[in-house]
Amino acid sequence: MPVTAARLFGKAGFDVVYPAGMDGLCCGQPFESKGLMQAADAKSAELEAALRDASEGGRLPIVFDTSPCAYRMRRFLAGRLEVRDSIDFVRDQVLPAS
Repeated sequence: MPVTAARLFGKAGFDVVYPAGMDGLCCGQPFESKGLMQAADAKSAELEAALRDASEGGRLPIVFDTSPCAYRMRRFLAGRLEVRDSIDFVRDQVLPAS
């Protein structure tokens, strides 16, 4: 997540938690866009496991700073974990907390 978003969330009272191994994680969108669905789903499944751990099983909000990744993971997760786009999170959680 960009430093700016982390600062904004921190000012609103939210602690930012990153999944372990974040540098190697991917939502799979780049693979899906090339038609490589098996690779895309494998990357999404890897990210799902990391997000489940980092979010304490979905107790903490999961916020993506890129809309395509948020969209891909919403579809992949199909309600198993709630994923928020950063714009929606700012509107619904950060602004009311300010």
